[in-house]
Amino acid sequence: MYANKNTTIRLLGSELNSTGAKIVLTTDPFNQLICDDVKDTDPFVLLPETETSALVELNLDIQDNQLEEQKFYFCIKAALNIKYIHQGDSKWMTLTVRRQPPVPNSTLLPLPLQVSSRRTTAE
Repeated sequence: MYANKNTTIRLLGSELNSTGAKIVLTTDPFNQLICDDVKDTDPFVLLPETETSALVELNLDIQDNQLEEQKFYFCIKAALNIKYIHQGDSKWMTLTVRRQPPVPNSTLLPLPLQVSSRRTTAE
C-alpha cells in the first residue's frame, strides 16, 4: 500500500466482530507477544462484516524519512478488557508501506499527435 493514502483492507480471523475489536500496527517484528509498549499507530476500529471477517481503513506514514518502504506488523485487541496481541512476522501477516512514486508530467495530446512534421508549401 502507499503511504499517506486511505486504504481499506479485509481481515480474516476469529472474534473480529467482538465489541471493542481494534488493531494497531507496529514496526517491531515478533519480539514480544504484547504490543501495548511497541505500537506505532493509533488504534484502528474494525468494521465487522461476519463473525470471521472485518474491514479496516488504514492511512499509514513511513516513520523514517530515509526509507522508501517500511514493514508493519498487526496487533489485534479482540475485546475491551484484553491487551493488543502481536500476530507474528509471517509474510502474510506483514503490511509493506511504500512511498507513492511521483506522478509524471502528463501531456494534453497523445504522443503521435504531439510529434508532427511541419510542412511548408512553395508559392
